[in-house]
Amino acid sequence: MGTAVGRDQLELKIFSTLFDTPLDAPPPAAAPVKARISAHVRIVATEIKVEDRIAKAADFRGSFTTTTETRVDALEVYCRACRRS
Repeated sequence: MGTAVGRDQLELKIFSTLFDTPLDAPPPAAAPVKARISAHVRIVATEIKVEDRIAKAADFRGSFTTTTETRVDALEVYCRACRRS
């Protein structure tokens, strides 16, 4: 047979290690911070006229390949990370 545990005993166990660390102890070491990338990666937003079959394939795959010497007009240029011009 087990012994009955009172509610006050359970509550005391939860906070039993609260005062184990002295108040004048140094704080725990912080996790290393990743270096922030300062270089901007420029993205060009554009519209390209394509045939229906290429549009369907691009919609399915998420990408497509253009033919060589295809002229592309840039509608907007911005940084991928910060979304600024």
